[in-house]
This record gives sequence, C-alpha cells and structure tokens, in this order.
Amino acid sequence: MQKQTKASTTTSPAKTRLPAARPDPARSVDLAIETAGSNPSDAVRVYLHLHYASGIIIKRVDRHLSRWNLSVARYTLLRLLLNYQAMTLTELSKSHECGAGNITALVDRLERDRLVRRIAYKQDKRITQVALTAKGRSVVTAAMEPHRQFVEQLMGVLGPEEINGLGRMIDALAKRAQDQA
Repeated sequence: MQKQTKASTTTSPAKTRLPAARPDPARSVDLAIETAGSNPSDAVRVYLHLHYASGIIIKRVDRHLSRWNLSVARYTLLRLLLNYQAMTLTELSKSHECGAGNITALVDRLERDRLVRRIAYKQDKRITQVALTAKGRSVVTAAMEPHRQFVEQLMGVLGPEEINGLGRMIDALAKRAQDQA
C-alpha cells in the first residue's frame, strides 16, 4: 500500500469584490410590488416611490451630517433652537411631528453630548425649556453652510420649476395627511 502524501496547498489570490451596483429606486419599488403579487393603483405606486425615495434621501443626508456627529433629527432640533433660543419639549415635539417620548430621548442624547441644556422656564418653574449650549451653537453653525450646499447639490438633479412644483405637491400631500388625522 502506497503512502499518500498531501498535495501541496496553495492559497488562491483573494477575490476582488466589485462594489455592488446600486439598485434603481424605481425598479426596487416595482420589484417589491411584483413580489407582493399586487397590482396597486397609480396613487399607491407613487406613495411607495415617495416612501422609498425619502428613506434613501434621509440615509444619505444622515451620512453627510455624521461628520458633525449629527443626524437629520439632531440637526433639525439644533437649527430650531438656533432660531428660537429656547423651546419647551412640547413645542419641539409639535415642530418635529413626533411624540414627546421621542423628543425627550433626542434631547437626552443631545444633552449627554453637551449640545443642549435644560433650563427652568422663568414664568413657570414646572416647565422645562431646552436651549443650545455654546458647543451646540458652534456645531450647528459649522454644519449649516456645508449642509445647505449638500442639499442644493442633491436637489440639483431637478430644475427650479421642478423643485418648486415638487414642493407644492409635497405640501399638498402633507396638508391632506394632517387634515385626515
């Protein structure tokens, strides 16, 4: 009986992965609809496109704002406080169209990062207001111009008339949704 020897093993060169192609958002929605086996109306199809696109846009804007350790929610709240000096949690909740619990958690994190501080309302000590710290003012001020430029570049795929028309359409949809609430 012959003794078998192990064949020398050579390592194959590492496979170079090409970056995955980014899916076409419109095609992704259409594939989801097909997979679900439904045949939605044009209104439902456009809603799904709007919903999917808003998710992509928010993720991209969050990624951009991350260089200042901000997200869309954090930036928006800091920007409001820059304009209004101090606001109550209720006022912040209404301006964000989200629940008080979410605003409280967001303010807790901003306070932990020393971007905002809670202060007692002068006229009624039972009410707490939120105000920017010097660090918060510095961070939001540093982010403002690059963020504006980023959003303009992002929206630059549309012409001025398309941007204005889209704005009017989104406002109409938002108003309708508020009226049905």
